[in-house]
Amino acid sequence: MTTWAAGRHGGRTIFRGTNLSQRTARRALAGRTALVVDDDPDAREMLRELLEAQGMVVITAHHGWAALRELRSTRVDVIVLDLLMPIVDGWAFRRAQLRDANLATIPVVVLSAAAGAGAPISASADLEKPVAFEELLDALEEALLQGAPAPTT
Repeated sequence: MTTWAAGRHGGRTIFRGTNLSQRTARRALAGRTALVVDDDPDAREMLRELLEAQGMVVITAHHGWAALRELRSTRVDVIVLDLLMPIVDGWAFRRAQLRDANLATIPVVVLSAAAGAGAPISASADLEKPVAFEELLDALEEALLQGAPAPTT
């Protein structure tokens, strides 16, 4: 596994802070499935690796339409959503998700450079890139407590 000590990958800063490899895995996230929706392949891969280190199963999509396809075929506990994407952006994805009764209850954590800007979006958390990794983990834990059932073993 690659670790980005300063939280930079591909020339973009995703996380603030240092030494991400020293983070302690959070039990509340272990065994949960996250869908990471971001058009930046470097951001998707970085999030995948860091969340997998927390014991999560991570699925990725590069825009909202691909994310909706994934959601219709895979059980997901939480979604990490970028807003500024081609084809189907985060706002359009969220509107479509909320219209589908089978998908509407899956909690969403927005992680975007556009967080808090533009049209309001219904989400468990609205985090702006770059974000402290611990802040993202806190938001994921809170979203899971509020929205998704515990995984079955």
